[in-house]
Amino acid sequence: MALALAEASGDLVVVDEFTSVVDRQVARVASHATQKTVRRSGRRLIAVTCHYDVTDWLQPDWVYDVVVGEFSWRSVLPHPQLDVEIYPVDRSPWPMFRRHHYLSGDLLSSARCFGGWIGDQMVVFAAIRHFPHPRTRNIMMAHRLVVLPDYQGLGIGGRVNDWIGQHLWDRRTRYRNVVTHPAVIAYCSRSPRWRENGRPSGLRVSKQAAGSMIRHQLSTRHLGVRSFEYRAPRGGDQWASDPVGDALREKLEQA
Repeated sequence: MALALAEASGDLVVVDEFTSVVDRQVARVASHATQKTVRRSGRRLIAVTCHYDVTDWLQPDWVYDVVVGEFSWRSVLPHPQLDVEIYPVDRSPWPMFRRHHYLSGDLLSSARCFGGWIGDQMVVFAAIRHFPHPRTRNIMMAHRLVVLPDYQGLGIGGRVNDWIGQHLWDRRTRYRNVVTHPAVIAYCSRSPRWRENGRPSGLRVSKQAAGSMIRHQLSTRHLGVRSFEYRAPRGGDQWASDPVGDALREKLEQA
């Protein structure tokens, strides 16, 4: 799909046997990613497939069903809602996720860990750690966040990070996210829940206070390190008009 979209000479791309040879979960996520790319680039795609399970994820403008010989217009609707259940976990699931982290497979022994499930499949692992600060003690820092490749591109990572931020905010604890990943930076930059603190230089805090964080910032400065802090929306229910957030908060209250 990437090659077809990259090499097409015109604005129309036609693909036969769309998603026919991949796992069906991969097919749904790939369909979602494909339609975003096509729409953002202002192009057109005709996907020929015998699989009905990708329709809601591809969100086509129209569908022609050759089995019954029926053509129908279809309004562009959001992809089906995913219910993610989040629970505290120990370190044992980390080996399944560590090789997919974009920077490091290391996990601090002091990290607090969370796991997110869709059905009976654990699809996301998140870990937070204490943020070293010379004056303030109630700051936590994002340490690791990994979504399994088959589920990437659906916004799960951002939602989980928001949930952790709100979870800590409700307990009067601040939450910071120091990142270099372009997708995470883009998400935090456009989200009203995150405020940028400025790019950390690694020189404002003593090595004794910051420890390994300083060395990491100095070694990755050329990658474009950005720092954000979570801020809950003002007034009303923080999770208003947020079905994923509603589900996550309900699970937290039940726990």
